[in-house]
Amino acid sequence: MGNSSSTTFDSSSELLNYTNLPVASDSARSYIAVAALLTVNNLVYNTLFIILGAMVTQRGYDEQQIGLLGSAFLLGQLIANLSGAIWVSKVNWRYAIGWSGLGCAVFMSCGAYVEYQGLMAFYVLAGSMTGISLSCLFCHMSGMSNPVRAYSIALITQCLVAGTVIIILQSYVLPKFGFTGLSYTIAATFILALAAVPFIPKGITPEKTENRQAPKSIDLPDLKNPNKITARPSISFWPALGLVAIAVYFFGQTSIWAFTERIGNAKGFSADFIGSASAAVLILCAVGAWAADWTGKRWGYFIPIAIGIGLFILSILIMLLSNSKLGYFLSFLLYASAWNYVLPYQMQMVSQGDKNSVYASIIPAFQSVGATAGPATVGFLVVNGNNGYVPAYMLAVATAMASLAIFAIIQVKNRANTKAL
Repeated sequence: MGNSSSTTFDSSSELLNYTNLPVASDSARSYIAVAALLTVNNLVYNTLFIILGAMVTQRGYDEQQIGLLGSAFLLGQLIANLSGAIWVSKVNWRYAIGWSGLGCAVFMSCGAYVEYQGLMAFYVLAGSMTGISLSCLFCHMSGMSNPVRAYSIALITQCLVAGTVIIILQSYVLPKFGFTGLSYTIAATFILALAAVPFIPKGITPEKTENRQAPKSIDLPDLKNPNKITARPSISFWPALGLVAIAVYFFGQTSIWAFTERIGNAKGFSADFIGSASAAVLILCAVGAWAADWTGKRWGYFIPIAIGIGLFILSILIMLLSNSKLGYFLSFLLYASAWNYVLPYQMQMVSQGDKNSVYASIIPAFQSVGATAGPATVGFLVVNGNNGYVPAYMLAVATAMASLAIFAIIQVKNRANTKAL
């Protein structure tokens, strides 16, 4: 997807450069619908460490196997997200979200009755269903007047619901009904969320696409030679670079997230403690999303990203150095809170120069690009925990720093463009 700084994407410009999305409603019902649907479609990801841990305890799979299963779900999501640029402006969002939600419920339920290879296939299919919904929802959010608020509210809801689901799974479902009960519980949440679908826009309609044009380069005078006119570099490259930064961040982030239950187990903590700590963390880490809503635009977009990544790295260091229950809980809480704080600003760094474009629809795709590689990579690095989780910690810190460096480059470029104008 690379290109020179003076041109737009050649092969994908028709897919990515059109600002055809409708202006989204900012009503309370719209915020609630977005929050409900994002919560459910991210529930498997948010509870992935519990699901993968259950595969170890209930089915006897090892770290390599569960890492591949986690990546299988995220691979399906990735495939749907990457194709979103082609279809997201052409489909009825309500139908797409509704049918994909129903499909995910079916595939998650079927996964309870098959062995390893079949489970992997059903997880790919279930992940693809969530990817369809996420592409539509991110497009919808990009057209809202305050996407940071919409995303922050959704993150808060995700934390509260995921924490509650973990309590239900650990204290009631898994002990009584095992992995089958877990699969049905996740499937049930997708069925319940269908009630929010009518409050999502239908998507692109012909009357809303009239007189809307693709963003064009702006001619600017050459400051050294006023008589010479030069074209301002297309902004298309910079949203794409932001997408790469998101992918790099999620690679390291998910490499830890998928194994937090296993990390606690390796430190000698009981399943009851890990479950209780996980539920508490997911509920309390909503403060990160609340902080993002409170901060808003007052510090711009880059500074909050830098703060969030700094706290993320600090959490990894605590996780590495502490073997106490308190240290595990605090590191996990800081890790999840920093993650929730930084996500809305990453989205805005990508879409700020490309308002209402289809770039927003492929943000989940690049989240999935990194996330898909994370669990499988760590699974191979720490098979059965024999090598410890130090490689995973190092990977997470390195990718977080690399992501921050890329966002810093984008920030410098954005400032230069602002001064030039």
